Amino acid sequence: MSENIPWATPYPWDNPTMEEAQRRANQKLRKRPFVGSGLTALQKSSFGSGSTMGVVAQNLLRNLLHEHSVEVDVGTAESTTVDKIYGSMVAAPDVHTKSAVGVETNDSEILKRAKAGEVSLFLTILKIISDSPASPVATKALFKTCCLAVRPGDVPGSMDAKEMVMAALQFLSGDCSTNSDDLVALPLIRPVQELADLERRTFHMYGDWSLLDEDLREKVLRLEQIFVSSPSSWKWLKRE
Repeated sequence: MSENIPWATPYPWDNPTMEEAQRRANQKLRKRPFVGSGLTALQKSSFGSGSTMGVVAQNLLRNLLHEHSVEVDVGTAESTTVDKIYGSMVAAPDVHTKSAVGVETNDSEILKRAKAGEVSLFLTILKIISDSPASPVATKALFKTCCLAVRPGDVPGSMDAKEMVMAALQFLSGDCSTNSDDLVALPLIRPVQELADLERRTFHMYGDWSLLDEDLREKVLRLEQIFVSSPSSWKWLKRE
């Protein structure tokens, strides 16, 4: 059987034509611009100013990289990267394009409006709680309406709508002061008891505020833009 195997052809080291062809190939490789590792190339193509990837997709990618302990080097992207990712925080939101929905709203209508980006999760939570001033609202009672109000594209890959609602409740009930006139100071709601199980908590209004105030609604919408746009707000509820 070994007699049927052809002999290997030795490399023609003394062939000047082959040597010249190899030299030219090496020169061509050296002239190619160095793009770095695959991760570097991914960062530049995904987060650079020339990226066609949307803001939500960028944040999902950032969250995925974070879960695998890969830190995104923003410095490798161009200077406009941060402005592009957080640009939505600068522009004032239009209070007439996003609104709250109540428990009386039809489920299919909530879904339709949420997919179109016409529903605010924060305003919906605040509306349901403020509509019940006499008695606290249970977290589980908020799920039915608020989970439907979550825009699908705003949910990180490691979470579902239910966890997104719990994250929003934790955020709105946390202590967060601000020196900015464009943001509202938190908390706007408070749990009756600080139970470890978030699903067993009940919430009530905190402070003197009303959603009839257009300035407040604008500040809440701006706060929601920051919450949705920043992957750092998802890390506390990382799924194991």
